[in-house]
Amino acid sequence: MGFLDKLKAGGDATIGVSLEPGDVTPGAEVVLRVDVGGDIDDKCRAVRAGITCTGHYLVKERDRDADGDVDVDEVWRTVDIHEEAHEFPVAVGPLQAHFTVPPGAQPSSEDAVEWTAWARIDREKGRDVVERLPLPVRFGPDTMPAERPGDPSNEGLTLLDVPAAVRAGEPLTGTLGVSLADDAKVTAARIRLHRRRTYVADTIEGVGVSGGQSLVADLFLGGGASRIVKDDEVTEVDLAGKRSFEPGQSERLEFSVAVPADAGPSTTHQHGQVDWRVEAVLDRRMRGDLSVEAPVVVF
Repeated sequence: MGFLDKLKAGGDATIGVSLEPGDVTPGAEVVLRVDVGGDIDDKCRAVRAGITCTGHYLVKERDRDADGDVDVDEVWRTVDIHEEAHEFPVAVGPLQAHFTVPPGAQPSSEDAVEWTAWARIDREKGRDVVERLPLPVRFGPDTMPAERPGDPSNEGLTLLDVPAAVRAGEPLTGTLGVSLADDAKVTAARIRLHRRRTYVADTIEGVGVSGGQSLVADLFLGGGASRIVKDDEVTEVDLAGKRSFEPGQSERLEFSVAVPADAGPSTTHQHGQVDWRVEAVLDRRMRGDLSVEAPVVVF
């Protein structure tokens, strides 16, 4: 590597970062430990350390091809939500930067909200030396709703004892109550866990994670706003195979669904939202399925 290449690549200076704690809740303090090493040349001006929060969302873009036909593509966009940084003199050795995650901070969630801790050596007329770490921000259980206002019911199906919130990596338990007006022959009874991402092009102000009512119903479907919805079926559990349900008879089927440890929790920002729901389905051959669902906050 030549002299000019070293200038562009950052010389021989190095920087390392670590976080304490690994996971944080809104309102908590974060300590970013930075270790500056290597050879500091005269291009190094300062060491900066910070935390940032970025919102990710999809928009529809229309363009015309060479034949004049309109193509519609989904394109990722970002919005800056929060940034805080401290500056230090350049010197080899360790240093610490202390930050407080805002009390109303949105939790980290893939393809929606990204928190990052970073440190950088600023170099004049050369490439900065940068290291980044993901900063997992999650709600604590004490901020979650303890129970839901009622048991969702539809077409003779009722979801009973389903918690309003569940931690990622833990089981979601409940009971499916079945009390049908007509007999039903089903091929299977299933429980499904869905993660839904909703993106809008227009800015929505004053949004927050809701413990029961979906923001999609409150805001995202109003005003004719352009939106993109991605519904991912995360988990499916069979409660029963081929069988019949008699009219006027009540049955209860208990269930437990594993919420993945790496599940992107419920979150929201000005252009997007992640929400979860649990769905019970009776599959019927040659007839429409019966189903009932309930929103769940994953934290």
